[in-house]
Amino acid sequence: MRTHKAPNPQLMAYFEKEILPLVPYELKTFDDRLNLAGLPQRKYFLFGSFAEGKPSLRSDVDVAVVFDDLEIVLSSAFYGLLGEKGMLTRIKGARVEMTLFDEDDIEIMRHENPGIREIKAERENISPERLG
Repeated sequence: MRTHKAPNPQLMAYFEKEILPLVPYELKTFDDRLNLAGLPQRKYFLFGSFAEGKPSLRSDVDVAVVFDDLEIVLSSAFYGLLGEKGMLTRIKGARVEMTLFDEDDIEIMRHENPGIREIKAERENISPERLG
């Protein structure tokens, strides 16, 4: 069981309005993808100091997003989430740890992402370098 504070509604609204539009096309918005996957909607949380309303460079900042057909939590990937507008594009090639929690906050899945470009390349059977 992972303990955390409830997400700050103002930060959640900020995240959806200001941050999501900056996310690369590989990282889609939440509800439709969750619905297609047959999972409850709004299954994302903000942990750590970010959940308390303070931008953080620490690794306890976790944001669950939907990437392709995986419902995941990106851990230690959103460095300076509120402070650096262009930083989300760097996730395309980043190594991040993904964790999926159920509604009781029990860990279901953990996976280290070799990089979004590598995953996309593998699915499309092309080299990651061709994706730019």
